[in-house]
Amino acid sequence: MIVNALRYGQLGNRLLVYAHLIAAAREYGVTLLNPAMCEYAHLFPAIADDVWCRYPPASAVLKRPSLFTRVCLTQTISRITKSLWAVGLKRYPFGVLRIRDQEQCDLMGATFVRLARAKPPLLVSGWEFRSLLLLQKHADQVRTHLQLDSRRRAAIRRLLTISRANSDVVVGVHIRQGDYADWKAGCYY
Repeated sequence: MIVNALRYGQLGNRLLVYAHLIAAAREYGVTLLNPAMCEYAHLFPAIADDVWCRYPPASAVLKRPSLFTRVCLTQTISRITKSLWAVGLKRYPFGVLRIRDQEQCDLMGATFVRLARAKPPLLVSGWEFRSLLLLQKHADQVRTHLQLDSRRRAAIRRLLTISRANSDVVVGVHIRQGDYADWKAGCYY
């Protein structure tokens, strides 16, 4: 089992990490828990009712967890991971794999594969958990799991249909505001 213990950035950043971890979980036949998707889970039917935001999806639950419950769980998992790492408990009671900002973890690397398949569950914390090969191999399953709800997909389709009908070229622009206000003293804001 793999547990993503870090809420990194906003939706785009979290989807990127989640997509790569889904591909790894699928490849190695393990469950992925990603409570870091807490603020955005309601957008994705596969995880909307699951406090753990797991892959593969869990069976239906009786009551959708509140955002407060989700955030508390995420913060608890993050604190446990940081504490275990700080005191040097990297193998017990959980495996802990923490990478720093400039570090990368190859999800096909022998160390990651061994830890992901081992017991106890592996808590991962970091930004650059990646494998382009695994992501390409399991892209269809990742897309299915992270598909938006039908109402949002329909709204997007309507907007694109109107835009394409009145234009030769449609360009999408993602305006980053929140995280760039503080990062590097706001020089890109």
